[in-house]
Amino acid sequence: MGMFGSGGAEHHNSVRHVATYKIPLISVHSPNMPLKRTRNIAFGIPVDVISYIQKKPNQNLLICGTTGQGKSKLMRLMLEMMPNPKVVFSYKENDEYLQIEGNFIAAEKSLPNPFQNPEAFTDAFAVTFNIQSEGIQASTAISLVNTLARESISWHEFVDNAKKHAAKAKDINIRSATTYLLEKIKSLTYNSQQIDLDLDNTNILDMSYLNDDAKTFYSELFLRQIYKKIKQRSKDSDKVIVCVDEAHRLSRNVESKRQSIINEMSREIRAFGMLWTATQNLSDIPDQLRNQFATQFAFSTTSENDLRAMSQIDRDLALCTSELRNHEFVDAKHEKVHATIAIFKANIGSLKERDLEELRPAEAGQHEPVALKEQAERPTATHQAAMLAIYSNPSASKKQLADYLKKKGWITSETTIYGNKSRLGIFDSLVSLGLARKLGSGYELSGKAIAQLGERELVEKAKNSGSELHRQLIRKTIKRLHDDNTYIKIPDDPDAPDLIAYPMAKGSKKYLWDDSKARAYEIQTTADKENVLANRKRNLGLGLPTTWVCYEESLLEEIRKLTNNEDEYLLIRLDK
Repeated sequence: MGMFGSGGAEHHNSVRHVATYKIPLISVHSPNMPLKRTRNIAFGIPVDVISYIQKKPNQNLLICGTTGQGKSKLMRLMLEMMPNPKVVFSYKENDEYLQIEGNFIAAEKSLPNPFQNPEAFTDAFAVTFNIQSEGIQASTAISLVNTLARESISWHEFVDNAKKHAAKAKDINIRSATTYLLEKIKSLTYNSQQIDLDLDNTNILDMSYLNDDAKTFYSELFLRQIYKKIKQRSKDSDKVIVCVDEAHRLSRNVESKRQSIINEMSREIRAFGMLWTATQNLSDIPDQLRNQFATQFAFSTTSENDLRAMSQIDRDLALCTSELRNHEFVDAKHEKVHATIAIFKANIGSLKERDLEELRPAEAGQHEPVALKEQAERPTATHQAAMLAIYSNPSASKKQLADYLKKKGWITSETTIYGNKSRLGIFDSLVSLGLARKLGSGYELSGKAIAQLGERELVEKAKNSGSELHRQLIRKTIKRLHDDNTYIKIPDDPDAPDLIAYPMAKGSKKYLWDDSKARAYEIQTTADKENVLANRKRNLGLGLPTTWVCYEESLLEEIRKLTNNEDEYLLIRLDK
């Protein structure tokens, strides 16, 4: 059972003291020396952290602290000590909450259907976007959002209906609102499949692969579904902890009609569960919402707004908080805050680390917002890496293929490569998708896979492959790009770039393609000015920076001059 430290002798209100005492999980600094002076080690009295929370008027918990002070580690420690079922919203890559044991859910593949509930859609949109600050008439925009949500069952239909409203509208405000909505929903348009959360166990919702707008919008929809299910649970069920990091993103519009469900949850959830939240600053959360949290742990702060909020509780509380050392925190809602201030400190040495790369399945795909016209099918970066390993190492064993992937740095997780009881390894995943077949101790690519990445096969697809010299350069460029596991698209349109290349994302997202860094590759056998400038203008219009590929330095230098040395230039020798 988790232990929590608290203690201290009786003192006059005007004199507060601190000292340090460590215990297995959480320790306390008890009053002993005047603030703003020296500290002496004193004593601590451990108590049950679960009882500490449960004795409060409600079990809602708010933790405030800037980056590096231990806010997330404290929240994780608290969550792991509580036996209750949980739903934890995690927003950052490699987040502390991903270390918690439970059902891991890649949110971008499991998003709620926003068109199931038009009112929820409208509220989520209002919470996500600060409409009034963008010069749009709020009432018109919100009314239009609600109307379109009622008329639509998909994002495609939402767009079509919005355009119909704009075409019929005589009011300039409606036309402006429509243009605004069409632009904003681009960040919300994801293809995913809704799942049913198991509220009898712990669920970790990894929202980190969504953009910021989508994080807020879909968090709101998730919370509404979760809260509805919590209220339907039997009275004998354990209370569910709903933990939302970065709570400030949902705390807008608390005084308006369209507001986050987190406001109602903070008031009403005590009968069914607990709402735990974290944010950078205490003042990020409006007073009427903050007052619903009976436990408010605050780390050191120098924020004037935070210290002002602390002073409204107790002047010495603000003074104490401004003097806290790293990883120390106070409870602004401590029952004796006006008489003595307990300063707590968590011992996080007991927290275990896990390999976060293994949380993401080998079959994970690209989860950036999709265009309203469907993108062409493409393998995941992880699948292509495995296909390239087989393609580049014919007759190699699985062990040799695995070593190749690790050496390249494309896939390093043993679980991703070899799999386990609950998932296929990456090579067996290719087999299941019809992209490879087993061959002795290794694998062989299928015709379908070779058509996706073979240099000759890709060149045959090109509508503008040109002369044999041009085709040779395309093949060598493809090979060069595949050395970095780059996805290559051959456009169908003859009036298009020769190649469009999508690099593999970096870090923990390396199973994704980084669409934001897509480039057009132009294979040039001449430096015709009109042709070069026309191609460059077209690519810029497509939002694609250009890489110019030549086989001679002199030719490349001419193109560099024509383009003012503003692009990327690649020399590929035909004799190598």
